[in-house]
Amino acid sequence: MCNRNACFVDGTGKKGRFGDGKAKQFKRNGGILYLKQVFDRTSYERLVLPETDRFRRGKLRPDKSGKAKGRVGCYIPSTSPLHRLLHGYDLTKRLQDLLGEPNLQPGDYPSEYRLYTAGSNMEWHRDESMYIEPQLECVYTVSNTSDSETEWIDTDGRLHSQWTEPNSLLLIRAEGAEHRVKMVKRGERTIVKFVFCTSLEQTLAHRENLLQAYI
Repeated sequence: MCNRNACFVDGTGKKGRFGDGKAKQFKRNGGILYLKQVFDRTSYERLVLPETDRFRRGKLRPDKSGKAKGRVGCYIPSTSPLHRLLHGYDLTKRLQDLLGEPNLQPGDYPSEYRLYTAGSNMEWHRDESMYIEPQLECVYTVSNTSDSETEWIDTDGRLHSQWTEPNSLLLIRAEGAEHRVKMVKRGERTIVKFVFCTSLEQTLAHRENLLQAYI
């Protein structure tokens, strides 16, 4: 399922073999879904990697939100080609079809470049809603040489663990499943976090998160 700009996971669209199954899995997981091989090789190697390398060589700041320990990052300018790729029509339409949410749209909260190194982690938490209808937090893994895994508890109380491979996407519904990122003991993990939502009407948490993240 590709176009000349990007390619999303095969078979996850509305008419794909796994579309209904993925939506059900998302609900069973309490609003979490893991997808592999999000973009085609050209988009990944010629756009994603150079752009994130540029951010890494820039000024990274400690995350002061209180949820993560030892993590650094920065906001991604809306003028970045990576921002446009993540908020483009192709990805938007496929997420709409995959989750059966036709009103899903890119949020106005800035995309973030985040770097986990040895000693960094994110404790158990639920993402707070920054919009009146809980947003979809999208965690795109750029690179991962770490031993860290992301864990969550589904609606049946079962614990899941996932090592997120490069070019994968973890979808997390705010106010949904409790989850964490285990402490990195070796290696590094680079991600980009961005937001989709079904309403752009903000809660107070939107501004609070914006001001606290990288001060």
